[in-house]
Amino acid sequence: YQGIYSEIAGSINNVGGHVNHIIDIVKRVANGDLSDLESLRENGKQSDNDELMPSVILMIETIRELIEETRVLAENAVNGDLSARGDAAKFTGEYGNVINGINNTLEAIVEPVKEASDVLQEVARGNLQTGMRGNYNGDHALIKNALNETIDNLRSYVGEISRVLADIGNGNLDQTITAEYKGDFVEIKDSLNNISASLSDA
Repeated sequence: YQGIYSEIAGSINNVGGHVNHIIDIVKRVANGDLSDLESLRENGKQSDNDELMPSVILMIETIRELIEETRVLAENAVNGDLSARGDAAKFTGEYGNVINGINNTLEAIVEPVKEASDVLQEVARGNLQTGMRGNYNGDHALIKNALNETIDNLRSYVGEISRVLADIGNGNLDQTITAEYKGDFVEIKDSLNNISASLSDA
């Protein structure tokens, strides 16, 4: 092409090249590659009326901020800090929903963990009239049931052992623990029964 037609052809080719460049960038973003951001920032707008490039830059910046926000949350959770929450207000639309979803997930995890911790502290203080009361599902329900069963067993063992020792202390040596004990409590049961039998023989 000659003259103005050559200029038109060049302009069309520039537009096509620009669009293809944007398509390549968007493809890389779709694959998780955000490395184009710095060069896009340096080049900036292609013209006063260019709205495409700033939009692409904003998109990549938002995705990078979202990744950083989730990385910090995950790092805190791995380090045992379950009180950290993401700032969903920094994001709009579905990006904000992602952060809210993570926050809600952490809340669902924290509640049973906190209650289990509180209950275990009570047990450590010798309070066996306690237990987990929350309404949980899945693995959280398994933790709740296992902890409550453990406390019930401890309460049963301690109650019976205390009763037997009290009766022996009151002179009633005809005592035998017949309930089924588990684990190390079997040794305690056998020892008490042996003590009671020895005292009774004496």
